[in-house]
Amino acid sequence: MDTSVERWRPEVIDDVDVVAISVPMHTAMRLALDVAANIRARRPDLRICLYGLYAGVAADEVLGTVADRVIAGEYESALCDWVEGSADRTVTHLARAPRHRPDRAGLSPLLSYARLVLDGQERPAAAVQASHGCASRCRHCPVPAVYDGRTRIVAAEVVLDDIDRVVELGAEHITFADPDFLNGPHHSLRIVRALHRRHPDLTFDVTTKVELILRHRHLWDELAEAGCLFAMTAIECVDDRILAILDKGHTAAEAAEAVTVLRAARIEPRPSLLPFTPWTTPDGSVALIESWRGRPIARLQGCQIAPVSSSNAAATRSLPPTSVPSS
Repeated sequence: MDTSVERWRPEVIDDVDVVAISVPMHTAMRLALDVAANIRARRPDLRICLYGLYAGVAADEVLGTVADRVIAGEYESALCDWVEGSADRTVTHLARAPRHRPDRAGLSPLLSYARLVLDGQERPAAAVQASHGCASRCRHCPVPAVYDGRTRIVAAEVVLDDIDRVVELGAEHITFADPDFLNGPHHSLRIVRALHRRHPDLTFDVTTKVELILRHRHLWDELAEAGCLFAMTAIECVDDRILAILDKGHTAAEAAEAVTVLRAARIEPRPSLLPFTPWTTPDGSVALIESWRGRPIARLQGCQIAPVSSSNAAATRSLPPTSVPSS
């Protein structure tokens, strides 16, 4: 069951042998901890596993209390082994392994999830992934804490098979939920071309960083022709000092240029515009909003609270402290 769209029904665990709870991001982790505590209270001896990007974040707190196992990264094989009784306790798994089309049989109907509003019409949307991990190590992001600059490609035929399936279920828009869709631009372009051949009326969106918007600027016209409507990108500040601290790989001027590149291709930028660092000041927040004066955007994107990898933490310890005004 999916507790993001369904009310928790405790009786669903009465006749099961194990429970695995997906925790791909921070919100899912918060929901999972409540569900796991409920399960533990109802069936104290039932084995519980948390798996996904955020599984390792609270390992010290949850293991032995609300969970017996946590698995982060490429979790599929390790999760199956755990179900079969494996005693392996490794948290992060990054081994390359064949992927299969996700089984969506147990999920709520597609119309229970997000829909795209386009020209006043609602279009059912579905999310797929063409890759996992990220080649970048931005210090604000949860992905490097697990993948540390590595990527794992999902075979094109698996992605396209998944897209075919969700279209059969009624999807009219696809969100590519890769941490960065342009980590493997040739792979992503092959998928987009095939998607457009199979489903010419299907639209989609992607997530990518400013640096890659500019590096692959030659791709955006083709992506737009194939149905790309908008691109989500992390723009949290216009202070080049903070951008350097976060190892973002771009400057404020380059962020503005990326917006121009996207709009020239008729693709709408969806920036986060949500500053959340210890170095953020009121003046900096005002500057961020002012930088978008005269550039209307359709909506703001939220952010995730990020765990910090050991390598990022070590690099950040030497950074200068912030000075926060008292008013």
